Amino acid sequence: MKCLLSPRRNLEFLGIALVLIGLLPSCSYAAPQKTVPYAELPGIPVDQTSIDLYACNRSAEDLVVYVHGGAWIKGDKAHVHAMPDYFAGNNVCFASVNYPLQSPDRRLVMDHQIDALAALDSWLSQGKIRSDSFGSISILAHSAGAHLVALLDKRHGWNTDIDNLILMDSAAYDLSKKFRDSSLGFKQLLEILLRLDEVSSGSRQAVLRGSSPALLPARPRLNGNLDVVLLSGYRPSARASAQSLRESYRSSPGYTVRTFDYPWRHRDFPRKIGTDLNFGRQLLQLIRL
Repeated sequence: MKCLLSPRRNLEFLGIALVLIGLLPSCSYAAPQKTVPYAELPGIPVDQTSIDLYACNRSAEDLVVYVHGGAWIKGDKAHVHAMPDYFAGNNVCFASVNYPLQSPDRRLVMDHQIDALAALDSWLSQGKIRSDSFGSISILAHSAGAHLVALLDKRHGWNTDIDNLILMDSAAYDLSKKFRDSSLGFKQLLEILLRLDEVSSGSRQAVLRGSSPALLPARPRLNGNLDVVLLSGYRPSARASAQSLRESYRSSPGYTVRTFDYPWRHRDFPRKIGTDLNFGRQLLQLIRL
């Protein structure tokens, strides 16, 4: 795929990515039943707009769709750890999605990512996974994936078939604050992702705000309630980020927003599903409410 960054910028980007590798969860793999595209977007490889569907019982009444993390530049839908077996063993269908990790043109990569998730939302609303409807559909997301799922909700709104957004340990719901408080390496990453060096200093805040779900108004849901569940680890930045996103929904009808804190590292959340029985039971309660 063509990348519009200069060779120097590519080296900078690679260096930042390598630094951030340590923040990514370790990976384990399970074989999907099948992989299908949920969208075709210009310039985006089909693998980056595809969904892995895992085996589940026809009697399963609930669906969980996982959106991986990876600092917006890494990660893969195959990084599912024990989730497929755990959910299948509890009569829940499970799927995992990819989204674009690079921009093929002058648009921001986050805008392409939101386009992909919007296409996923439309695909889910058409009942593409199976012809009969699920009792509940939950979007389960981690890290950068959680940020993108929340950003899609603020920009476009998830369709009324989606019952739950379960968002795990993102400190990026307010990118303006994140940019101000972060290390030099993370600031450089955001500068590249959002092309902040191409806008005036006065316009930087507008760019950061436009990609910050905690700083955008919620779209009123007139039909059905959306349950937004924010799970945070021990990092103060993640807990403060979750609280700011919760506050942004306060005056909007059609939402129930709750926060839960855990004494865990950032990378622990996906790996706890299926290995921590208490956490697994809590997730099952959340998706079946």
